[in-house]
Amino acid sequence: MAKKETLLNLNAKSEEAAFETTARVFQTADYIAKTNRPLSDHESLIDLQQINGIEMGRLLHSRTVCVDIINHIATEMKKRIVNKIIDNKAKITVLVDESTTLTGNSTLIIFLKAGIDGIMRPLTFPLDLIELQSTTAAAIKGEILKCLLCCGFTKELLLEVMISFCSDSANVMLGVKAGVGKLLQMDFPNVILWHCLNHRLELAVDEALEVTGGTNDYKAFLDALYSLYSQSPKNSHELSAHANELHIVLKKIGKIFNLRWVASTWTAVNAVWQTYPALAKHFETASQDLSRVGSECIKFQGLHSKLCSVNFIRNLSLMLDVLTQLKNLSEMLQERDMTIPKADNLMQIYIKRIESLKTDPGIHSEEAQKAEQSMMFKNSKLNGAGKSPRINSSQFIQAVIDNMRTKLFTTASNKADQSTREERASNYKDLINNLSVLNPEKWQENPENPHFGEKEIRALADQLRINQQETHLGFVEFKASGGKNIPGKLKKLVLAVDTLAASNTDCERGFSAMNNIITVKRIVLTTRHVADLLFISCVGPPYTQWIPMPYVKLWLGKGRRAAHSSRGMAR
Repeated sequence: MAKKETLLNLNAKSEEAAFETTARVFQTADYIAKTNRPLSDHESLIDLQQINGIEMGRLLHSRTVCVDIINHIATEMKKRIVNKIIDNKAKITVLVDESTTLTGNSTLIIFLKAGIDGIMRPLTFPLDLIELQSTTAAAIKGEILKCLLCCGFTKELLLEVMISFCSDSANVMLGVKAGVGKLLQMDFPNVILWHCLNHRLELAVDEALEVTGGTNDYKAFLDALYSLYSQSPKNSHELSAHANELHIVLKKIGKIFNLRWVASTWTAVNAVWQTYPALAKHFETASQDLSRVGSECIKFQGLHSKLCSVNFIRNLSLMLDVLTQLKNLSEMLQERDMTIPKADNLMQIYIKRIESLKTDPGIHSEEAQKAEQSMMFKNSKLNGAGKSPRINSSQFIQAVIDNMRTKLFTTASNKADQSTREERASNYKDLINNLSVLNPEKWQENPENPHFGEKEIRALADQLRINQQETHLGFVEFKASGGKNIPGKLKKLVLAVDTLAASNTDCERGFSAMNNIITVKRIVLTTRHVADLLFISCVGPPYTQWIPMPYVKLWLGKGRRAAHSSRGMAR
């Protein structure tokens, strides 16, 4: 009876009043979850509404009940989405990432990407947050399957609907012999193992910096800068006064050129470029400050000499031009609607753009060339080449391109033997070739072949577990329309292709959202609480548009009390 929502435990004056009053309490709890407010605000917000003359009942006012309501809302929201996926047998991609909580425990965040109703574009949402008791590949795989099974999936259904597994480059996730992906592939042979493209781009840039020796000098300069200002409040204050933008960047991301998003590295390099005049003046002033010890003055004098050398400016401009292109590519790959075919096309374009910098210098390199001729840069006098080695621009650009081609155009780029690397590159090439026939522009290359693309479509349908015959007929109809209309028979394949994740940046967004959820005033939250708050934060509608009544009915249908109930102790 409770499941049919007919058993309502109501002892209020009327059902309508019970529903409305309880709905107001639910809206208050949802507001707290959506705006990352402390759970203790629940009582004071209810008091405020009562002062304003709004009837809020006598129960459901405590912080503990607020937690229960948030759990109820998150559970029912998630159940609705997952049930639609199961009912429609929509294809899913599992995205995972691992991080460390404030307590020092390893936590696994699991996202699902799926077309909910077979019509809309795929939605990516946090499925669960799991505190790991063991960080072995077998344990992580077991937790992922346990999570999926608890949500209502069966192993038979997962064989049909799970088409891809996406993660970062950690060996425990994508290890060749016994990574989580490999273990999943043993149970689900058709699963495509995919290494996040943004993480691969980071690896490509990191290796290119190691190959090019001149960048080590620049890295040492930035590390020295970070060390100098992070260890001295006085220096930090002076930097903030002279170059606040650079101070904020150094404080936010710490040492530069560690493995991190390309955009962060670009931000740090660009901050030095933009704040160059103030930084040079500060170094010069500090080196002549008699209140400082001699060794510190000498250090500032060395930094000033390095900063004002021609080679430093040329190296800075070159890296900024290349990093600007890489940052733009990285940000585009992080877009929510990014697909693998679109990502492949963007990567090809940006490799050509970076390669063109060999013969056509970027705007920053042109400015640096003019500075070298005049020996003045942003009103600061330059002092010649100095001790900084000049980066060979062609060598640096080629190293970036070579690493991008090696790391990006494959299914995974973590360490593996030669045969495995070749197999992954071949799998990527086959996948892109099969996906490309859905692009009408490819048909123009073979206008006289009426069967063009049909072999690839069959292979793609087989790999994604979609009816081959139906998909083939839909593709023929799609070609007959000139690519203007996607027939219903082909929509399942198109939606499945869009479900393949090019990047697992949604997991990174999840961890960023957790940083807003786990604040100083909410530090006692359990993993279960954080998972519920994360789901509402990422998936729930704005609190001004959320309709609480369906959730109130389910709450009361489970035998929970209404806000108007006369039973129980009021706050």
